[in-house]
Amino acid sequence: IFAQVTEKPLYGLSTLEILAAASGKERVRAVLDARRGNVFTGLYERDGALYRAVGEEGFARFDELDGPMISTKNTLGVPAVGEEELLTAMAKLAEARQNAGKSDHPMLLAARYLRPSQAERERACRSAK
Repeated sequence: IFAQVTEKPLYGLSTLEILAAASGKERVRAVLDARRGNVFTGLYERDGALYRAVGEEGFARFDELDGPMISTKNTLGVPAVGEEELLTAMAKLAEARQNAGKSDHPMLLAARYLRPSQAERERACRSAK
């Protein structure tokens, strides 16, 4: 709402997109540990100064993935980037979106969750009984 009131542009970025951009690679799979051998993941390709998703971001078994990967922590055994690299990538992506004239309307942005929360899954199991 602050962006709307101040008439400032707003740029909605995916955490996985920022992670891919922080890698600096032409094509990379961004992964975030979802525990128990699962990851939140998205495959990205560089498109000039931006990164675009190749397919949908999603939830997958880590052992079913291949190719170059990047993560925020080295718990998965893949290269990791730190907080400073993530913040720098986020700023560069926002700047590239600004230069391309691709801002988002604040009322149209919504959080996208790649799987239901644990509480939602447990409630669904109880409801199904």
